[in-house]
Amino acid sequence: MLRRILFLEERREVQSAVSVLLRTRGFEVVTASTVPEALPNLERSDGMVMTVSGEAMHEAKSLLERFREQAWKPAIAITGHVMPHQIEQLRTVGFDRVLPEPLNVNRLVEELKSLENDATDLQR
Repeated sequence: MLRRILFLEERREVQSAVSVLLRTRGFEVVTASTVPEALPNLERSDGMVMTVSGEAMHEAKSLLERFREQAWKPAIAITGHVMPHQIEQLRTVGFDRVLPEPLNVNRLVEELKSLENDATDLQR
């Protein structure tokens, strides 16, 4: 079950707003501003949402690999880089979904639920 979400976003005001909105929809949210802050929460999180800029691609890939060391877990990238080749690059790195900035929280919740259903289907 996809309930505990690790939300990696460097802007505290965005962290706060998105966390409140996700909590009102039944998710438990753990926030981090940096990769080192996120590391202690990887194993205990069911899914990850991460804001990714072009220069942070290598860092995002490394974090995803560590996040999925034990098992597949869903990961969503939020980015302002939405050209088709940039979206494909994020998918190649390992993100299951790529959402554009500014973030639409309703769409994020839809994607999280969709990924949860995909995971349930795979387990059957």
